[in-house]
Amino acid sequence: MSRMAPHGRRPPHEYLREVFALARLMHLWRALADQTETWAEQRLHADGRRFAAAAETLTESPVLTASGQSVLDSCVRLAERA
Repeated sequence: MSRMAPHGRRPPHEYLREVFALARLMHLWRALADQTETWAEQRLHADGRRFAAAAETLTESPVLTASGQSVLDSCVRLAERA
């Protein structure tokens, strides 16, 4: 079980892992939605909200490292292509 950060939120690496996974999923959902899979469009919308919330939390984190910011930027670019 992971320890909570001092401010009561999850540690930044957990948000970064979530952002990475959601960016990849959003890319997949967009590809399926482009082939008229309506359920994929719904998943894209729902995961997009989760992605935005996790990315915002990371962006506001005072402990985000330069390498973490680089990964976050890559995930944002991937999600934008979705």
